[in-house]
Amino acid sequence: MAYVRTDLRLLRVQGPDARSFLNGLITQRTDLPQGSGAYGALLTPQGKLLADFPMLFVGDEEIILGLPAVEFDGLLKKLSLFKLRSNVTLAEETDLKLVSQVGEPALPYADGRHAAISHDLSTENEGQAAEAFHQARAALGVPEGVHDLIPGKSTLIDEGLACAIDWQKGCYMGQEVTARMRYRALIKRVLVPYEGQGELGQVLKVEDKKVGEVRSAYGSVGFAYVMKAYADQEVDGLSLGQPMGLEPLNL
Repeated sequence: MAYVRTDLRLLRVQGPDARSFLNGLITQRTDLPQGSGAYGALLTPQGKLLADFPMLFVGDEEIILGLPAVEFDGLLKKLSLFKLRSNVTLAEETDLKLVSQVGEPALPYADGRHAAISHDLSTENEGQAAEAFHQARAALGVPEGVHDLIPGKSTLIDEGLACAIDWQKGCYMGQEVTARMRYRALIKRVLVPYEGQGELGQVLKVEDKKVGEVRSAYGSVGFAYVMKAYADQEVDGLSLGQPMGLEPLNL
């Protein structure tokens, strides 16, 4: 059964300039064919995360973004400031809901973070709650924005969302800092999944030395932000995993 994403609100970006408008702002490419799905992010000029989101290319001139509900109004206002003379409309889609799937059967729109996650649009309210989705994706080691990262402070590469970046696309907000972080390999701390009974905000120590902290907990799994050297180790009763997305970048 699919998960109904009540934690997201849908932004419909529509018009002849929809793709070019988004292309200059977000980290992901916007020239994907109709029916495709991807995962993208909006950054500050300093390369810090403002929001990450599934992207549904529903038409040649129409893209739907699943934005965090708690930040939707502010994000819509910010994006509207960049419209200028672009032939594009930005409006909340209230008749449809995003539903997400973990595993089979796959839904029409790929997620981009993990092959097992997919999405679709629906008018139905039936399905498992969003909280169950987050526990399922955490078990896969897949982080997500406001739940595991810190908007306004986190960066994508070290916190498991490098998959939201298309390294071949043109300029976008925060690109210079993001590219510098990759090519100078400035990775000292990483967001990693863990197994165990972690508590939100729990300080992780090795021989009285603080090496990280628990960012989120979903039952017996969650995410911790730790010194890179301690990834894939046992720390304070938690079995830490590897950060997502660094190996393809040779980091």
